[in-house]
Amino acid sequence: MLSRISLLFCFFVLIGFSHFSLAELEHEPNNEIAQAMSITSGIIIESKTDNAPATQSTDGDPDFFLIEVGNEDQPSGITIRIDGNDCASCKAINFSLIDKGTLEVIVAENAEQSTTRSKQLIQQEYNITGDTYLKIMSSGTNQGYDLTDWVNDGLHYSAEVEPNDAKRSDTFNFLSDGREFQGNISDISDDDWIRFTPTLPVASFQVTAEGCDQDGTPESQNCSSAQPSVAWAIVRDNNVEVATGNTASDTTNQTRAFEIPISTEYRNTDHYIKFYSDHVFAQLAGESWSNRTYSVTYYEVPQAEEEFEDEPNNDGSKATPIASGTTYEGNISQSTTASSPGDLDYYLIDVASDSSYSGVTIRLEADDSNTAKAVHFELRDKGSDILIASENAEQTVVNSSEQVIEAKYNIQGDAYVKVFSNQTGQSYKLTVFVDETSAHLAEYEPNGNSTLSKDRPLFYNGKRLRGNLSADNDIDFFK
Repeated sequence: MLSRISLLFCFFVLIGFSHFSLAELEHEPNNEIAQAMSITSGIIIESKTDNAPATQSTDGDPDFFLIEVGNEDQPSGITIRIDGNDCASCKAINFSLIDKGTLEVIVAENAEQSTTRSKQLIQQEYNITGDTYLKIMSSGTNQGYDLTDWVNDGLHYSAEVEPNDAKRSDTFNFLSDGREFQGNISDISDDDWIRFTPTLPVASFQVTAEGCDQDGTPESQNCSSAQPSVAWAIVRDNNVEVATGNTASDTTNQTRAFEIPISTEYRNTDHYIKFYSDHVFAQLAGESWSNRTYSVTYYEVPQAEEEFEDEPNNDGSKATPIASGTTYEGNISQSTTASSPGDLDYYLIDVASDSSYSGVTIRLEADDSNTAKAVHFELRDKGSDILIASENAEQTVVNSSEQVIEAKYNIQGDAYVKVFSNQTGQSYKLTVFVDETSAHLAEYEPNGNSTLSKDRPLFYNGKRLRGNLSADNDIDFFK
């Protein structure tokens, strides 16, 4: 059991791109829109900021690039990667996407994940409609960076399409059941309206957002409770606001899960979730930049239910059957240690087909403390006992009062979820959403060698595949 406790649980995301890795140097001068350097999809541009830094009132000496697409009528998915050096005094590399036709800012971000690391690195997916400028600026000087852009011309990602600063009935800014949707708050005046049409009694949401850079330097602003990273409001089509919320103000990675009831008269009618932020990352060029990327996943749930685990359920033969979307409250009465398995809570995911793959989303929530304890789970195939995934709900034990994780996996046939903890008395909530009609964009276990991975779906351009390294001997092959 020691190996279970001491494992480095690892959840990862892979993105496949089909271009060769080539590089070229930035073409100067490119500090005006008219001088923008054209970008070739998949080519690394080696660049650096100039001597004139951006200030609160000016953009200094920025770098402009041009992303060209052939399809002007449909949104195109693009992936932006910026990779630069970091240091205690290095300023963030900020970038924005600007629609060429309207000159409206559609995205604003920065490459600073933490100034305690040796890299500023960001890679995110966005949608653009038509040719788009990429503008890079920094309040620092002479900072080197590598820029890469991948374009899926005419194929949009599950992400916002600007403009969406008001209610719209388009099919792009729409939440589909069980599908993650990504957005970006560029500045404090940016509102994102995203539509959903609930058909069942409960709408369940999970929101993940970037938080504040906790070291506070060189230019991250105050992370007080008055300025949460991302806030939202649920609004009916008749403009009645039915719920509000926000991410925490004290963590660098912020996740929140919540549900709202949908009464009979409002089912099959449009609703909207509006995202906004009052948090200012940087004051540059006369703008209060928020630079906040977020994601939201929406689930339709048949009924608002919370059930308790059915003890005893400490092995597979006594597993509590799971109903998709129902939240189960459990408690670990005895901790798992190196010498004792402790209290193990088993749950059964029962699907109709043993031959096809089903996508499952596991949400695990628990109170947190400063005791460095976590609630863990394993996902195992019922028939073969193959370990599909293992994770823990601990995002941080320093700044947050809640442990929460939500991740997607694929199962073939029935599967067990086993919950345990190295803290006695740990309470938790477990929710599993099951889609028996399709698999997720995630790994298919077993895939521990190249032979096993041959029959699995392969990478294709610009798509994220999620995986999980469940144990220290777990190897995942992709083709």
